[in-house]
Amino acid sequence: MESTTRTPDRTVIGHSTTDKVVLFGGLPLIGLVLGFFLPRIADWAARQHWVPFQGPLKLISGWDGWWVIAICIVLGLVAGVILAGMALEDTSRSPSRTGRWSS
Repeated sequence: MESTTRTPDRTVIGHSTTDKVVLFGGLPLIGLVLGFFLPRIADWAARQHWVPFQGPLKLISGWDGWWVIAICIVLGLVAGVILAGMALEDTSRSPSRTGRWSS
């Protein structure tokens, strides 16, 4: 018996739709959650003497108010989108005939 499965005529290398959903859905969500908890994490870390960067941690933990959480959430969300875009753009490059990488 012969196989009726047809193979594609060309090879496409890149991210699947699922990968793009995970990149642009998951990374911004992780950034949002980290942004929400950043003031709490900074407060805990500022009380630990072994954690480096005590100055910035004390500065962040010293701010109090809903606006600090809102700014941290927005920054985390934006950072997640930028990171996802960078990951997607980085894998879409291919070497040219001259050996240099191009998009």
